[in-house]
Amino acid sequence: KQWYQRRVAITAGTLGWRVFIVLTSLPLFLPAIIILHFVIQDEPAECYKKLVVENREENKEEVREEDEEVTNFVARIIKLSLFGTIFTFQGWGTILLVPTMIQLLKIKDVGTNTDCTLTSTKGAELLLLALVTFAAIPGRLFIHFTKKRISFRKTQTVAALLTLVSFMVMLLEDSFTSVIVTNLTVKLLYGTSTFASALIKYDEGYFGKRRYALGCSICRAMCPLGGAAGIATLVFTSVTVVQVVGLVLSVLQVGVVLSMVETDKRM
Repeated sequence: KQWYQRRVAITAGTLGWRVFIVLTSLPLFLPAIIILHFVIQDEPAECYKKLVVENREENKEEVREEDEEVTNFVARIIKLSLFGTIFTFQGWGTILLVPTMIQLLKIKDVGTNTDCTLTSTKGAELLLLALVTFAAIPGRLFIHFTKKRISFRKTQTVAALLTLVSFMVMLLEDSFTSVIVTNLTVKLLYGTSTFASALIKYDEGYFGKRRYALGCSICRAMCPLGGAAGIATLVFTSVTVVQVVGLVLSVLQVGVVLSMVETDKRM
């Protein structure tokens, strides 16, 4: 505690207490950037060189030449981006799909000319909505404990097929139970795909060390686009359109996953 107080006093004295107070009111990452760049003195370059040499001597691991640069870099980006865009479209879409489908069922039961309070989502339905939302967590845990036993293509092919069945049931079965069970399944499988995708994106051997940052950045940027497209499709079209698109994308996802043969060498 005394060390912390002493460091705060030194920093406040260096910056001036007014500037220090302003910095503490900013988002957490901004003061750190400002202090690191303009206040704290950098260590001599020789210290860093010694650390690098020591680390190289301690970690004498052979670097495989194929990890430096991969041949089908663009194809890998396209396949992983498609994979991420599809499962994010389906997973994020359930956030609005569940309450919308429940509301449509209520309108069908009580009629269109009734009070809107009778058709709104409330009570136990909100708990079920929360259950569907957090269903992705068990999916992530499942991949964490099975990633070394079951290959990526096997788990994600099964996930895509189960998602396909879920959207098919949504179209054919119009009941409260089917709404919860099918969306719960889609969200659970979304969790498995999210964790599996992260394992690939953060594996520099998949993209090659030379262009790892570029490949990872592109794939990370594509996933939110799929989620935004899923929500926008539901907002500007209808539930049926979202279900049909989700079904078609599940078929496409099977092909994408089967084509990702590079993952068999990494996972």
